[in-house]
Amino acid sequence: MSGACEGKLGDGLKLAWRFRTGGGAGGTVSAVKSSAVIDGGRVFIGADDGRVYALTLERGELIWSVNVGSAVSAPPLVLGSSVIVGTEGNGGVVYCLDVADGGERWSMPAGGKVVAAANHFVDAAGRDCVLVGTHGNMLHGFDAADGKPLWSINMGSYVNAPCSVAGSMAVLAVCDGSVRVLDLTKATDKVELDVSMPGLVATAMAVRAGKGYAADCRGPESLYCLDLSSGDVDWRRPLGAGTMAPAAVTDEYVLVVTAAAESALHCFTLAGEFVWRYAMSGGSNGGPLVVGDRVLLGGDDGYLRLLRLADGERLWQYRVGGPIESSPAIAAGFVIVGCNDGYVYAFRVE
Repeated sequence: MSGACEGKLGDGLKLAWRFRTGGGAGGTVSAVKSSAVIDGGRVFIGADDGRVYALTLERGELIWSVNVGSAVSAPPLVLGSSVIVGTEGNGGVVYCLDVADGGERWSMPAGGKVVAAANHFVDAAGRDCVLVGTHGNMLHGFDAADGKPLWSINMGSYVNAPCSVAGSMAVLAVCDGSVRVLDLTKATDKVELDVSMPGLVATAMAVRAGKGYAADCRGPESLYCLDLSSGDVDWRRPLGAGTMAPAAVTDEYVLVVTAAAESALHCFTLAGEFVWRYAMSGGSNGGPLVVGDRVLLGGDDGYLRLLRLADGERLWQYRVGGPIESSPAIAAGFVIVGCNDGYVYAFRVE
């Protein structure tokens, strides 16, 4: 959940293809709020039309789609030969689908709508385990092989954010204003660290070197650096607005985008020193993606932007057909982003 990866981008991208999801009755637009996951030359993404899609990365051709019965705003988790994703409706259901053809391997009720990506870890018994949070206040651990529930923890409030996994540590922001840390080497049925934050953090914690970075959606409207061993807030930097978008962290910088009237992408050093600010005409629910020395970011104004990491200078932008609420994904020379106009867009790295 760092929002950063190795790679090299130039000063622009070129539209390669776009794929229209199923839409609603009468041809109404069905938004694509899910971020894409790219694996093995395929793109996996959910949509508000209640389907999970697998597309070819090179041309955007449909491989399969599966109707899971309600909106899918959570990014899928690709784990080996499985695609694991939760739904918003029907009380929240977690599905495990076959990568090759979308066939259902198992499904389990989640006890509340799922809006965040699943994550995984390998437990002491060598099992692949899936972590899923819900609006039913629960964090569940499932056996990835058969969906068997392994444990559940009542977090006391909505779990809107995905769990970040760093080594043996799972880090989760909860909508009661706390950040919880679990030790994955143990039975994982209790919280090791429970930190009450100054503001309500509802996004993934971007984790690097034992520190967690995130901004709040309500409260002091600040970016926080949290020490994940002691629970101390190392520093807090006012942003002027809240956010529902996750931060991105590299070995030098942390970036976060804010919403409302003060919408902007902010860049700080890991010590909390201000570097630059890029003003936007609308916020974003999708976080920035740092690729080497470049930054990709979509916005509610419908623009996908490419910025220079060193100083925030805009190098390129492209306007799609609606707001972008997803985070960009990149692999094998393609950038993929979902849009509220019902399309999945692919851009080729130039």
